[in-house]
Amino acid sequence: MSKKKKVIILLPADEKIGDVATRYSWELEALDPIGAEVKEVVAKTDADIIREAGDADAIITAWGTEVNRNIIHHLKKCIIIGVASIGVDMVDVEAATEAGIIVTNTPDIIIEDVADHTMMLLLVAARRVKLMEQMIGRDDFICPEVGLESKTEVKAWALAVPE
Repeated sequence: MSKKKKVIILLPADEKIGDVATRYSWELEALDPIGAEVKEVVAKTDADIIREAGDADAIITAWGTEVNRNIIHHLKKCIIIGVASIGVDMVDVEAATEAGIIVTNTPDIIIEDVADHTMMLLLVAARRVKLMEQMIGRDDFICPEVGLESKTEVKAWALAVPE
C-alpha cells in the first residue's frame, strides 16, 4: 500500500487556520479518493514553509504567500504547485520548472466578482462617492468644486447618470 500523499495549503501570515473539510470541500472531493492528507499552514517565513511543506507532494497557494526559489529548492517530493488565483506571479515558475514541478493556476476563478468589483469602483469614482461622504460628514452640502450649491442639487447629482 502506498504512503498517503501530503498536500499543504499555504495561507498568508494574517489568515486563520480553519476547518479543512468545510473550506476545501471541492478540493477534498478530488483528493479523498487518493487518500491525501490535507493541511493548512500559516506561512510567515520561508523557514515556516520549508519546515511544513518540505516533504509535501503538492502545494496549494494563492495571494499573499510567495513560493520563491529558496523554498522550491527545499521541496523534496513536490510534483505540483496549484495556485488558487488567476495569475502565478507569487510562484517562481522558472525555479519550479527547473525542479520538475508543474505550476498550475485557476484562470476562471472569481471573474464575475472581479468584474462586479471593477464596475463598482468605476461608479464610485464617477460619482465621487468619497467626496460626497466627506461632505456629508462635515454637513457641508455646498461644493463649488463640482458645481453644487444646495442639498437638492447634491441629491440630484449623486443619483444622476453622468452626461
